[in-house]
Amino acid sequence: MRIAVCSAEGRADDILTWSGIPANVVRTMRALDAEHVVLDEPAPLLVRSGKVVAAASKRARFKLNWEVEPWLVRRMTREVQAQAQRANADVLLLLGWHTLGVEDGDVPAVIWTDATFAQRMEKAPHWQHLSGRTRRQVEPIEGESLREMAAVIMSSTVAYEDAISRYDLDPSRVHRIGFGANLIGVEAKPRVPSGGPPRLLTVGVKWERKGIDRCVLIADELRRRGVPVLLDVVGVQPPDNSWRREYVTYHGFLHKDRDEDRGQLDRLYAAADLFLLPTRNEPFGIVFAEAAAYALPSLGSAVDGVPDVVRHGHSGILLPVDASAAQYADEITDLLVRPDRYAELSHGAVTHYRASLTWDSAVGGVLDVCDIAAKK
Repeated sequence: MRIAVCSAEGRADDILTWSGIPANVVRTMRALDAEHVVLDEPAPLLVRSGKVVAAASKRARFKLNWEVEPWLVRRMTREVQAQAQRANADVLLLLGWHTLGVEDGDVPAVIWTDATFAQRMEKAPHWQHLSGRTRRQVEPIEGESLREMAAVIMSSTVAYEDAISRYDLDPSRVHRIGFGANLIGVEAKPRVPSGGPPRLLTVGVKWERKGIDRCVLIADELRRRGVPVLLDVVGVQPPDNSWRREYVTYHGFLHKDRDEDRGQLDRLYAAADLFLLPTRNEPFGIVFAEAAAYALPSLGSAVDGVPDVVRHGHSGILLPVDASAAQYADEITDLLVRPDRYAELSHGAVTHYRASLTWDSAVGGVLDVCDIAAKK
């Protein structure tokens, strides 16, 4: 079986494409000796033009999203199908984007993504302030696309269930396979609290969406209670100086493809006692998988795909998406004074990582789905 791998906004083997997910898929396929070919980004000039139009229309608060513009997606589909056929591919694996308009002789396509477009509307930043045109097109275009797929793979249970129910898909063609942790060669042993000032780590590139503001408020609350907590923030700087504290360190964005940044991130994970991300919107949550690889118990929001990555009461603690800083402080304080409970969650985190959150297990499952699709 020869698999053609394609992503829509960059080559699939580029670490900067889609948070590094496609690059890790390609790396793992290579490690598993799966026969594959990486296709070029389809219609890059058209996609860039679509993004320019989207940005301009967003400023006018009637955003046009290129992903559901039929003429553009059909053009991309023909281009990627031509590439797949020239590569003698048996199946086309689409990472994070949809094709549209299946024709006789097309290579069967399998999509692997983290949420339906319909789920993203008015939640994800890219899907806010939408025009009436985009709103009207989302479900008809996405529904047609998913029904044409040989198989649909969603990374979370909530996305899997939404795809089936919203678009009346045959459940036998829909699968739930989560992503892996975007780390190489990391697997810690279960740990106990460090014994020093408790260190919290949060990682996110969107200040409000990822709940980084809440992390600072949680640290404030713990300090008010006399807990000498330290908070490390990776991925973002505060919007203004009112969020700066002597016990909060902002490290900015760290690039995993740079040795120095990757080493710093490794040290931060290793030094932390707890991983914290009270996110407001999270289709999957790869950073929780990364925390689990370091045997770090996680505290986060029971929202979207997070419950698939953090098993509540087993590898971490999940609270309602609108939980207060005081509620988080209660849970953190309880864990810090109960080393036995902390050790249980640490063990549960690394166990869950080994069983469900590695790229080897994820890609292995996808290869099985692709094999079935190729034979239909």
